[in-house]
Amino acid sequence: MARISPTLEQIELLKVKPTSGERHLLHFLSSILDDTYEVFFQPYLNGDNPDIIIVRENSGVMIVEVKDWDLSSYQLTEKNHWQLKNVLNNITLNRQIIKSPLQQVFEYKENLYNLHIDTLLEKRIKNPKFLSVVTCCVYFHKASKIEIDTFFINTNNDNIKFRKFLSYFDLLGFDSLTKTNFDSILSNRRLNKKSYLFDNDLYKSFKRYLKPPEHTIEQGKEIIYTEEQKRIIESKKAHQQKIKGVAGSGKTFALAKRAVNAHLRHKGEILILTFNISLRNYIHDKISDIRENFEWRNFTILHYHQFLKAHNNNVNFLQTGEEHTSNLEKKMFQTIIIDEIQDYHKDWIRNLKMFLAPEGEFVVFGDEKQNIYQRDLDEKKPYTSIPGQWNILKTSFRVSTDIANLATTFQRSFFSEKYDYDEIIVQKSLFDQSMIKYHYLETVDISAIMEIYSTVILETDSHDNDICFQSAKVEILRMIDKEIRQKFRKKTNRMFETSEIYEKLRNDFTHDGKTDLARLRKEIEIVRRNKKLVVSY
Repeated sequence: MARISPTLEQIELLKVKPTSGERHLLHFLSSILDDTYEVFFQPYLNGDNPDIIIVRENSGVMIVEVKDWDLSSYQLTEKNHWQLKNVLNNITLNRQIIKSPLQQVFEYKENLYNLHIDTLLEKRIKNPKFLSVVTCCVYFHKASKIEIDTFFINTNNDNIKFRKFLSYFDLLGFDSLTKTNFDSILSNRRLNKKSYLFDNDLYKSFKRYLKPPEHTIEQGKEIIYTEEQKRIIESKKAHQQKIKGVAGSGKTFALAKRAVNAHLRHKGEILILTFNISLRNYIHDKISDIRENFEWRNFTILHYHQFLKAHNNNVNFLQTGEEHTSNLEKKMFQTIIIDEIQDYHKDWIRNLKMFLAPEGEFVVFGDEKQNIYQRDLDEKKPYTSIPGQWNILKTSFRVSTDIANLATTFQRSFFSEKYDYDEIIVQKSLFDQSMIKYHYLETVDISAIMEIYSTVILETDSHDNDICFQSAKVEILRMIDKEIRQKFRKKTNRMFETSEIYEKLRNDFTHDGKTDLARLRKEIEIVRRNKKLVVSY
């Protein structure tokens, strides 16, 4: 019998009950699969909500999307979009367009590679065969296999490209759920065979993400909050609050504690949004520092655009360029917390409030002096939609006195007309000892940089984990990273592609001596986004 998570009994106790099709398929899988198969129902994927994911150690993964749809109510357009026959779009008055379930489940697969599973993207780049590790399936609970084939294939007999696209999916009807048929599907997708691609490390990465461990109070740290922070970490029903603070004032510590307190108060899910995707892991780490018991699946941490993209895919929303799906279905959150509010447009904030449950909690953190995208400000402050005064954090825990003096002098000299002046109170005891050195190099000399790196470690008695390299040019960082890995034999964490991955991609997109720079840049951007978003539990 397959291992179902949550158990069938627990699934029936969920606030949102499974559909008839989901329930039927779960019982079928439980009965015909042995205990080498793990079946995850609506697993945690940080914004993505696939119905079912099947995992077999040493074999692979299958994503299953379940639709309790009557196919007779739909038709395919010439562009293979799904169209409701008897429902009109309330804006265009044309027949309603929705996203294809095939596109939906395929996007879930892409996100496993590009956003969620550690190392999977780089493995796919190095070896395209890794694309077969994850397969896709759609189960139509109210249609027979013949009806499905008629719907998809008979209307596309001459479309070779679409028929090839269909071959990447297993399409199941209610009469497809027999042990013989499903065993054949598992065999064709090599999910009942041992695969050298789906090794133990990759299997563990999937398990950690699909079922992250519960965070326990022992994993947190003892954090002493200032009086300023105590005023903003309390979660309240039907409350709106806006917070700003100087650099190093503990805004993210306060944000993390406020998020956990909110979950403990109402036991619901928390949506945390940031504009800079690089902060996703940082916020995750700060939540991990909180000394409380909670499940990670209750915290969705995304940047604005990825949140909307994931939501639209979850509800089959489609924007064709000509018309939109009329999207009325939304997942509501009891608490929404926004970081970097200064980077948000007014209409983005209005959009996000549509996801706030009645009597929900809406909290924003920001600093207008970090308005690097030049958004419009309301009287020197970011637009928040929240009336009243800002709650201000003035005490800095990571800025030395010298840096604080320089920053405030600079602000008074150059930004006095644009922003309000910050009062910075430095917590001296933490950062009395600091070292600022300047080394001038006329050219990019990696050997010289490595010598400086070694000297800093010796002089400060620092650990490698505490050393960070920053540069305005990623090419320099790639060289430094390669030098540390190959010459010093040390493991690195980076927010960009390795030199080896870059060269592999450049070779892949170079033909007859000419590199397709547009495709190369697009793939490189996917790699960098992956580095910023993937979390290891």
